[in-house]
Amino acid sequence: MNLKSLVATTALTLTLTACASTPPQPEQTPPPSGPEALPELEASYQAYLQKHQLPIRGESHNLQQLIQEKFSAFEKLRDKYRDATRDGRPTVSGYAAYRLGQLYLNLACEVVRIEPNPEIDPEDQQYFRDALRTQATGFVAPAEAAFDLAFEKNIQPWDTRAFEILSITASQPDPNEALLQNCSILDSHWKPI
Repeated sequence: MNLKSLVATTALTLTLTACASTPPQPEQTPPPSGPEALPELEASYQAYLQKHQLPIRGESHNLQQLIQEKFSAFEKLRDKYRDATRDGRPTVSGYAAYRLGQLYLNLACEVVRIEPNPEIDPEDQQYFRDALRTQATGFVAPAEAAFDLAFEKNIQPWDTRAFEILSITASQPDPNEALLQNCSILDSHWKPI
């Protein structure tokens, strides 16, 4: 065996040894993004919407308890979505910001839709409506902030959906009132993604 053949054989042996000792690398797949990255969070959101619906009529003898139960469930889900808005993946954080805004608006819209018991006098009915509207209005600013964050992320479709909602308040003298008056338009945004 000459030197040239020895070098070639050695190189081939080293190459085969290196290949044999290096396990094949699995194909890299990008991590999921958007709602598919957080299936348990999306499932929690949908369960929240189904389980915690406020009555439309204020006749319920336990209305205050139902509102408190919904708010307790809201707080837990809100905290999870807030955490997800800090996810390093822009599509996940954009999705979470959008859903966080929806969470606030859902609560506001359900509260503002409750009608007083028709058996109470008109003055008390108006007081009831005003009190609920005041409570609901407090959820609009955080909703808008969440939608602003989703819009700033500039990730489709979350930025476009957030813009659709924010455009309802554009050039309105009272943005809170504009959103609350358009709750029926917003209903489509709460459906599963």
